[in-house]
Amino acid sequence: MVSISYTKRKGKKGLTYGYRIADHTGSLMSSKSGFVTKKLAKESGEFHKNRLEQGNIITKDMTLYELWKRWYELEI
Repeated sequence: MVSISYTKRKGKKGLTYGYRIADHTGSLMSSKSGFVTKKLAKESGEFHKNRLEQGNIITKDMTLYELWKRWYELEI
């Protein structure tokens, strides 16, 4: 299970929002900031959270066999 948190920052560009997605151990899986509104940050965060929970992400530590197996099991 992954958890998502939202941040608000005040910087050179004014007030901006961002999100951080972490797994159950607390290690960072994805983050992005610089959104103008909190609504945009939530939409993008929820989209990426759903993709991570479904397992539709290719990670850097995947082997070629795992990548091929995921492609082979793909249903179109």
